[in-house]
Amino acid sequence: MSFTIEIITTGDELMTGLTADGNFFWAGDLLASRGLEIAYHTTVGDYMDRIVDAFGIARERADAVIVSGGLGPTADDLTAEAAGRFFGAGLELNPEALASIEERYKRRGRVMTDINRKQACLPKGCTVLINEWGTAPGWRSESEGTVFYFLPGVPKEFRAMVGAYVLPELEKAATGRPAAKTRLIKTFGLPESGVAERLAGLEVEGVRLGYRAHFPEVHLRVTAYAGTENAAEAQLDDYTEEVKARLAGYVFSTNGETMEEALGGLLREKGMKLATAESCTGGLIS
Repeated sequence: MSFTIEIITTGDELMTGLTADGNFFWAGDLLASRGLEIAYHTTVGDYMDRIVDAFGIARERADAVIVSGGLGPTADDLTAEAAGRFFGAGLELNPEALASIEERYKRRGRVMTDINRKQACLPKGCTVLINEWGTAPGWRSESEGTVFYFLPGVPKEFRAMVGAYVLPELEKAATGRPAAKTRLIKTFGLPESGVAERLAGLEVEGVRLGYRAHFPEVHLRVTAYAGTENAAEAQLDDYTEEVKARLAGYVFSTNGETMEEALGGLLREKGMKLATAESCTGGLIS
């Protein structure tokens, strides 16, 4: 049985294109590397009713929901209030959350203002997720079998809290799913269509292949699913070898190396050195 994950990112800045949705891209990459698939992604602006609606839709189709953003102290930070309405319990000043905010201000030699008390007003009955990397606490709530994780939108804080709180719980909750192994294969010298043409018909049960153009490269994310991690790793190795055979001369990395690192490795392997003389790149080539 699959374990369904949804990510909800909030903020007018995302809807208007002023800010890229970096938290989603980062989380998607991280979870995919652990064999956890994000089934749905919703972005919603700073409107109370729309945020509440997004929570309701997510509850109907996901086992776990990660919510990013809207936990700050300003008037357009609506996530906590929306959550209070959605869960039907309202908000209360959470002593644990308040103490964590006060302690952070104290450590920095600053006095907490009244406006920051808003960040300690959380849905009744939630589990506080202490934010060691910023002022806004996160929290965990459940509704009708779906668990919600509410995290700050600041990328540094979001990433740290996903690693500290969310990922361990998701991996535990998703036990029983097939073991998964993921590998990134990087190619150079062919357009995405050319890569796809050479890999046409390469369909193996239990293996998923995704393409991403990353000019001037084309990246392939391969995920293998099997009963055990060793079996998934073996299946991934076999598939990778077939990809390399079909794309002979175009694959430069299967272990995350950049083009520069791969080139440096080839030079060292062959005992060669590279000298550069430049006048127009401002040192970029070196």
